[in-house]
Amino acid sequence: MRKLILTFYFIVFHFISFAQLEIPKFKDTTDNKTFPSDTSILKVLGRSQVIILFSRYSAFTLWKEYKIISYQNDNKWHYNILIHPDTSYLFFEIEAPQNSINEIWKTIKRNNLFSISKEKYRDTNCEAMVYDSHHYEFWISVNNEYRKIHYYNPEYFQKNCKGNNERKQVVEVATVFQNFIKKYK
Repeated sequence: MRKLILTFYFIVFHFISFAQLEIPKFKDTTDNKTFPSDTSILKVLGRSQVIILFSRYSAFTLWKEYKIISYQNDNKWHYNILIHPDTSYLFFEIEAPQNSINEIWKTIKRNNLFSISKEKYRDTNCEAMVYDSHHYEFWISVNNEYRKIHYYNPEYFQKNCKGNNERKQVVEVATVFQNFIKKYK
């Protein structure tokens, strides 16, 4: 009986410890620029199965700030912030619960960020326009494949130019990311 219990614990621990992250395939990686390369990001890339950078910025933003989640080789999620003021970079590791970061991951998968199209800046059947607003930028890296997703004020265009489901998906992912960021600065 004791041997059976020990065997059971070993099997359960083994499957939990070495569980693989289910990673969707990219729909399209063509026409993507090189992944942002800072020494800190390159270190994270080298030890990660998945890395996702998120930035919300505008024309009035002094410098870009990336929020980074990565699923690293230790089979845990990690959260970092990369700030790019002028010519130097600041890189911070922030403690955040695994389940909170995993919620972002689930939202990304549920909203198909791996296969979403690039934004078309103007819908041909919509006359709405806004200037000097914010952008959402996502960089996703999986096994040396990179994908950049960029949307200009998707909330405004979703409200005024109905019918673009992908824009709605970007808004949902960005909202979850921003709610997370408010909790873990």
